[in-house]
Amino acid sequence: MAVECRTKSKRLDFIRHTYGTLLYKSGTDIFTLQKLLGHASIETTTKIYLHDDIEDLEKNIRWQIDPTDEDSNKKSNTKSSTF
Repeated sequence: MAVECRTKSKRLDFIRHTYGTLLYKSGTDIFTLQKLLGHASIETTTKIYLHDDIEDLEKNIRWQIDPTDEDSNKKSNTKSSTF
């Protein structure tokens, strides 16, 4: 029973994070995102969603420098197929 609850919780967290990410990447400002996700603090929202954005930028920069880089190539292909 406990394993099932943790699994459901992780799925809900994943869905919630995906929802937030899609909103942010489609242009929703960080303050609106904070309200929609129910974060009490803007710092919570920025740590999660701006951090993801910075990681994407770093991987894209690495890919521009070395298109044969496996890690950045996987991320670039995943990102373009998502949107």
